[in-house]
Amino acid sequence: MISPFEVLAEAKGFNRLANAIDQLGHYQGLIGATRRDWVEQHKRELVAYIRGYLSGLDWLFNPINKNAALLLLRSKLPNMSEHLALKSYDILLDPQNGFSRKAELSLEGARMVLSLRSEYGNPRKYLSDPLKYLDLRYYKMARAAA
Repeated sequence: MISPFEVLAEAKGFNRLANAIDQLGHYQGLIGATRRDWVEQHKRELVAYIRGYLSGLDWLFNPINKNAALLLLRSKLPNMSEHLALKSYDILLDPQNGFSRKAELSLEGARMVLSLRSEYGNPRKYLSDPLKYLDLRYYKMARAAA
């Protein structure tokens, strides 16, 4: 399960069998992706979107905003108790398990994704080099403009 939903499941009595990071190592679970042909027509919008995402992360990681972030989380998950919201917040801001502070991509995590897709995907296809699928120019532009 993706955080913070494992917290809710455990609160209902479900048992965690394992943590993916402990079994697999880093795994790039969340990414933003688009088609290259779309980007050619929407470069400004893409850079603005990334800047907005980075701004949102800055807001989230600022301790001044912790209470507002908890209220926002609970407004989206109204059955989540204050205790579980606090636990979720800690998980989501943990550098090993949560959001990446500056939305950095983990090449090690991307390699793990490709390895698993190569082993279990259908049709079977060998995928090895994450750099083949990445174009970080727009991320770099957004970071430079921030």
